[in-house]
Amino acid sequence: MSGHPQRTTRAQHRAAVRRVRPVHVWAAAGTLCLAAQLALLVRWLADRGYRLTGGSRPAAPATTLVLQGLFSALCLAVLVLLIRLAWRQSRAERRLSFDAAGIIGFLLATWLDPVQNYLQPVFVQNTYALTPAASWGPYLPGWQGSDPHTVTWLWLPLLPMYGAFYAAVILISQMMQRIRARHPQWSEARLYGASYLISYASVAALTQIYPLLAVGVWGHAIPELTLFSGRWYQWPLYEAPVTALVVLLPSILRHQHLTGGNSLVERGMDQMPAARRSWARGLAVTAFMNGAVLLYMLIQILLSLLPGISPQSLPAHFSTTF
Repeated sequence: MSGHPQRTTRAQHRAAVRRVRPVHVWAAAGTLCLAAQLALLVRWLADRGYRLTGGSRPAAPATTLVLQGLFSALCLAVLVLLIRLAWRQSRAERRLSFDAAGIIGFLLATWLDPVQNYLQPVFVQNTYALTPAASWGPYLPGWQGSDPHTVTWLWLPLLPMYGAFYAAVILISQMMQRIRARHPQWSEARLYGASYLISYASVAALTQIYPLLAVGVWGHAIPELTLFSGRWYQWPLYEAPVTALVVLLPSILRHQHLTGGNSLVERGMDQMPAARRSWARGLAVTAFMNGAVLLYMLIQILLSLLPGISPQSLPAHFSTTF
């Protein structure tokens, strides 16, 4: 009889472990992301960290501002179309759709944008561009980059761009569906490899558009791996491959959702009460999107440890802090 309570305890432990499903873990990670984001932004706002210092800031040439405005408007238009699509899906499913969670996840990953400049300026945004504000990056714990109130963040072009980025995820995942239908014998590795090449082709031009629009410049670039090294429009060749990876990972997740019903981060969601499924999906997908963006930032931080070069001179319509 003395052994029965121990066996019962072990059985209860195994049952409890089985009740902890992948969606619970990912949703918990998403909650931590939101908590960290909220704590950072509260600290930033409390110190009025959004104020830029450094005197007057003359506006960029009208042509440059118009181009930035058109780019921002395009990103906003794409984001509005995505939100409309996600709204219709969510109404049809009577819960938060996967695409709605993905869009929200990318928008909530915006807080990670300054992380690439954690040790030193890697991509520096132009103070003379549209809607400049001081970044919350210097309020990250252990920040070693530029001082508070000196790091620019352009909320109008970049915030909608993060949401519009999900359009590339939809495109790549749909291409994965077509490739799978045409080549059912392909392995997952081959499918993902082909999709990565498509992802690279879709983002290669976008990674060079920021300097041309006077949104920002690469403040640290490895000379041997950079085109036009030392010039204001220098372009690190490793930027596009890393960005393509950020597009591919969510695309794989969406492909899993389309083919299997539930993706890696949603497994176990159907065993939850119906009222909790939307929250669980939203938090879990948000955690994955934050993880994909954080991976990009960590790679940039590691590359910034290698010897690099900043632009030797900037046009008159650029103002940055290196």
